[in-house]
Amino acid sequence: MKHYKPTSQSLLLVTIALLFSCFVSAQVGINTTSPTPGTILDVSGSDKGFMMTKVALTGTNDTSTIQPSATTGLMVYNTATAGAAGFEVTPGFYYWNGSSWRRFYNQGYSLNYAQSAQVTASTTNTTYVILPGLDTGNI
Repeated sequence: MKHYKPTSQSLLLVTIALLFSCFVSAQVGINTTSPTPGTILDVSGSDKGFMMTKVALTGTNDTSTIQPSATTGLMVYNTATAGAAGFEVTPGFYYWNGSSWRRFYNQGYSLNYAQSAQVTASTTNTTYVILPGLDTGNI
């Protein structure tokens, strides 16, 4: 049986290849041969959609459904209607902001606002208080 003895030339080639591989980054393309520049993942298709991961969150404070833990920016499609008061979730797209699940909203959704203080009108001073998420188009 013949034993292979590495030569200094073969060791040099292996070392160069390993060093070069540290600086190589690649894009992944699914159903495409040329991923869009600036993307990590490019999914292409003309008659199919992309299916987001579906989970059943237990509330906006859910830290146990995603294992071992959710990473900031993680996106999921929630299938459950659940959660205690103030932590409710309904089916839809959510992302983890580092401390809670936040729902993606668009103009098709409405935000509920419960007023907990009495408002008194005054004719001398006018102060507008902008509430985040509410339409301010007429102010």
